[in-house]
Parts: sequence; structure tokens; C-alpha cells
Amino acid sequence: RKYLGEVGVVPAARRALVLLARANAADDWGFNEWLYGLTGVPRGMRGQSWSAASFLIACDAVARTAAGTPRHPLRGGRRAAGRRAGPW
Repeated sequence: RKYLGEVGVVPAARRALVLLARANAADDWGFNEWLYGLTGVPRGMRGQSWSAASFLIACDAVARTAAGTPRHPLRGGRRAAGRRAGPW
């Protein structure tokens, strides 16, 4: 699995990040559980940590790609000698 930026579509990755930011900014940065697909109205519970975490991961991926270091050190990097493999 690769990030958009890693396959040469950095502009598309940035546009997708802007759309994700707009979705999460709805309802005063509510990070709602979901948005109604036809209207974009926030639905479900506010303050969903997985929504916030996904946004932060996306921001990090786009920033790392722009900086020329697209891989997160815990995903795709080498493990330190003697360390057990994690879920990544």
C-alpha cells in the first residue's frame, strides 16, 4: 500500500486532504462520525477520535511527501536491531 504522493500524484493528495479538512471542519471541527453523502451535513457522534486520527495521518503523509520523506519511520522503515516486529 502506498500513499498518493508516493505514486506521483501529489496534487491529487493535496486536493484530497483539503476535502478531508472541509469534512472534518463541519460543525466547528466536530470530527463527526459520518457526513450525509448528498448534503454533506454532519451526522453521528461528534468528537470521533478515529476521524481526528485519520486527518492527522493524512496531513502527515502529505507533508512527508512534500518534504521528500513519504514513509513514516514506523511503517516501511527498518526496525532497530533486536526489536520485535510490531503490527506495522
